[in-house]
Amino acid sequence: MKADISFGPQVFDRRIALIGKDPFKVKCSYRDEVATRQFFSIHFGGNSIQAFPPIKQSFIDRHGHGSYMYLNLDWHPYAPLVPGYPGLYFGSRPKNRVWLDYRLVIRQEARKWLYLGQYDVSPTLSLTKEEWRDTPDKVSLQFISC
Repeated sequence: MKADISFGPQVFDRRIALIGKDPFKVKCSYRDEVATRQFFSIHFGGNSIQAFPPIKQSFIDRHGHGSYMYLNLDWHPYAPLVPGYPGLYFGSRPKNRVWLDYRLVIRQEARKWLYLGQYDVSPTLSLTKEEWRDTPDKVSLQFISC
């Protein structure tokens, strides 16, 4: 089921301004190459469900990368859509997560995942009281654990 987690243009504009709207110029031959999530799991490690799957050491030894971030656009509509473009990830920050460079893969639609490249992911300040108050209830309820 697709969730509506649109915070609205004001929140997006304020948050994206903090990191910059301008894309980085990147050369990529894979720009339109999509694969299934299972393909990424088989070839690069990690399970095919988690957004930040743990990667077994045997895969890291093979390809040298242990940090992958899989974002489903249904749940993360502010993720980058094109290689080199900035984006936003809204979510809670588990204490054991280390923020660093991630290989970012986005789900465009069912069974179509696109590798966007290596992204620097870092936390920012929490939403302000005003931003949270202006968030529609149907969105804020997605982030509340009862």
